[in-house]
Amino acid sequence: MREPTTVAEAFEQAKADLATMPDNLRDWAEHHLIPPREVTLWRDPDHRDPTTVWLLTDHVGERDSSCRVVFDPAAKAYGLEQTLIDGTEWYMGPYEGSFAEVVNSM
Repeated sequence: MREPTTVAEAFEQAKADLATMPDNLRDWAEHHLIPPREVTLWRDPDHRDPTTVWLLTDHVGERDSSCRVVFDPAAKAYGLEQTLIDGTEWYMGPYEGSFAEVVNSM
């Protein structure tokens, strides 16, 4: 499968990747996958370098990860968000690979 170039393609790839994931990861991803939502995250913990990405997974209150999967349209790649102890929503990415590979890296 080719790398996604748009948010819509990234979301479709994420849904398609569910079928290729091990049961435990697929179950987690199915419950945390959301319609894409635009968010602004920080590339640095000092809040000097914001970036806009699209959230693809979110916390649901059960079996939440410390990270959420995002799609970065500028890089045409997936990445991760992690909320730091001070509340900073930190962008970790972009990553090479598919949605399934990013979920597996968590």
